[in-house]
Amino acid sequence: MKYFKATIITTVDHEKGKTTSHIYLASETKIAAKKLASEHIFKTDGANCCFYKSPRLEEISVEECIANTEKQTDITEEQEIDQFCALLTIFGVQEEYDEGEIRDAIELLVNPADEPELFDKYTELRQSVSSKIEKADKTISVNEIKEIAVHLFDCGKNNELSPKSVVISVENVGEVEKSETDVALEGLINNYTEERG
Repeated sequence: MKYFKATIITTVDHEKGKTTSHIYLASETKIAAKKLASEHIFKTDGANCCFYKSPRLEEISVEECIANTEKQTDITEEQEIDQFCALLTIFGVQEEYDEGEIRDAIELLVNPADEPELFDKYTELRQSVSSKIEKADKTISVNEIKEIAVHLFDCGKNNELSPKSVVISVENVGEVEKSETDVALEGLINNYTEERG
């Protein structure tokens, strides 16, 4: 895994004028990191993405990437919700998440290919949350959105019944019935032999 500092620059034609910002990425290759940086631009400012220059990448150490990722305070509401849904998916409902857990959530969002099944669960939860937000009649705060995410996560977890658990219960029921039948037959056989003797 390689780590990069991406410099994102807007042109003078952007509604905010010429600006420079940085994001920190983890990726297998520089090309993949550039794609992630472009996706970040599209997610955060899709309407104005044509007013951005191609992101410039500089390879950095893992320590620098993690330190700067934790310092990023200009996180958008959308990114905060993404991160919260990733935390729910990985660690479940908790009152508070520590730095290591937040780092794991960011890693999942940055490198979905590393944990495809987990990322699918995250995507499903995130889409459900977005769907609920769209159906709301009023503007919802980030905290209210987080409550919706927790509710949807709990509902999804309670409705999830793994096929393995179903198979085990069916097998156990069969064994109980079989053993009761065996006991009854043994009783009959014993009674019969006693009468003859």
